[in-house]
Amino acid sequence: MTDPFHMLILIEALGDEFVVWDQLSQIEFISAVRVPVHAVLEVSTEEVERIRSAATDAPMNPIFVVPIVDDNERVIARVTKTLYVRRKRRRAQDVVD
Repeated sequence: MTDPFHMLILIEALGDEFVVWDQLSQIEFISAVRVPVHAVLEVSTEEVERIRSAATDAPMNPIFVVPIVDDNERVIARVTKTLYVRRKRRRAQDVVD
């Protein structure tokens, strides 16, 4: 339900200069239900800029916590996503050209 979305958001927001990989997912199940559930997956502009700045000098692992809720906003599960982000390395031929 949540798997690729933070990675895809950051790939689009950071552009071609950065490598973004999904690294780890953890799910904490809190309550069993038989009702529809939903989640909001977003990365603020401020968070994108913080990640861009930090990952420019060294790889980093931003962590996103996503509550999965029912229609009454009761938390059913919590997903913790860890990504790997770094600036792409320049190839030797790019440096020479």
